[in-house]
Amino acid sequence: MITPVDEPLIVEFAYRLRRRAWGRGYDIEGVLRMIEIARAAQVSTVIATVMAVDVASRRLMKRLA
Repeated sequence: MITPVDEPLIVEFAYRLRRRAWGRGYDIEGVLRMIEIARAAQVSTVIATVMAVDVASRRLMKRLA
């Protein structure tokens, strides 16, 4: 359960995996961990961006939203 805070806390996060780490699930693991940390810190909004050409990352973000 998320408890509202007086002032909204907004964060933006980014990550970049080396090519040899692609396709191994590290992206999902990392994003879920960052969301968990944001919730524990009572962050009200998390903003994630991705390059338009990075179709795989866009699919991942839509799945985890």
